[in-house]
This record gives sequence, structure tokens and C-alpha cells, in this order.
Amino acid sequence: MTRLTVPALAKMAKTASGDPAALTLATHPTSGDRYAAWSYGCILLPTATSQQLAATDGRYTITTKGALTPAEREGFSAALVVQRMLPILDLPREHQAMPNGWEHTVGEFRRVYLVTPDCSLAVMDDLWQAWRTYATGLTWAIRSPAGTAITWALDETARATALLLTVHPRTVPTPPDWTPEGPTE
Repeated sequence: MTRLTVPALAKMAKTASGDPAALTLATHPTSGDRYAAWSYGCILLPTATSQQLAATDGRYTITTKGALTPAEREGFSAALVVQRMLPILDLPREHQAMPNGWEHTVGEFRRVYLVTPDCSLAVMDDLWQAWRTYATGLTWAIRSPAGTAITWALDETARATALLLTVHPRTVPTPPDWTPEGPTE
């Protein structure tokens, strides 16, 4: 489960989507669990938070008090989340992803690096901070049809409770303390 309250969800939505804060609500087709999603990732809603929102699947703007207003946005529907994003939560995980303490700033964007035994990954720092604050479990790197992602899950077999897509590798310089063989000593 995640630690996401309605005010925290509104804050996370603002981080992920800007102003106005927006999100897509979607229901997992087999478990019935509810998720909040953005083009960067998704997170499981605790039952109490989902019940407090009391909304059907769809795209919304959200206030800090949890008031939802239907919002139009082409191409990022609840159906897309169910079809393309939620299946990633069930993909097998092999390697934990750990922050290595290295950050890289390009203009106003700061990236945080995570390492696994076989690669280095980058995520946007503001998104990383939001996801790691509210997601629970260990962080895992997975390869999916959408690219490499970071997921949060209790272990390598449990359904992940959160997902954050990584920055595309062509835009990420190699951290100075990392080689293809692994971290340098």
C-alpha cells in the first residue's frame, strides 16, 4: 500500500502536471485497485483516499482539498493507463535500483541517478522526490515496452504499487563514477 492522502495526492499531481494540478484515475481490471496516473508514472491509491475522491475513471484537475473537476486532455485517458501502464506493475523484477548520490542539472531540470548491477538510470529529481515520499517497498528497475522504469514493490514477485518512468538514455550523460562494468571503487 502507499501512504498517499488526498492533500498529498494533490501535491504530487501538481509536481507531475504543473498548474493546474491534474491526474488520471484508473482501475486495475483484475484487482479493482485504483491508481492515480500521469505520463511519467502511476501510484496505487489507498482505499480511504480512493473513497474520499469518489470519482469514476477519467482525467481530472484536483484541488488541495481533493475537489475534482473533469478535465480534457487528448491521448492520456484511463483506458490508456489500464492498457499500457498498469501491466508494467506486474512485470518481473530482477534488480533493485539504488540512488548513487549523483545528480546532473541541465537548465532548470535536475536528474537523480540510480544504479543497478547492470545499468545506470536517471529520473527527474522533483518526480523522484514525490514518488519516493509516498510509494512503499523497495525500488526496482524493470524493462518494459515503454522503456526502463523504476517500480516500488515489497519483493521481486509482488505487484508493484508505484511506477516512475526513467529519462530517455540518449539525454542522460554517464555519471563520472560509473562504467558499464559497474561502479568504480
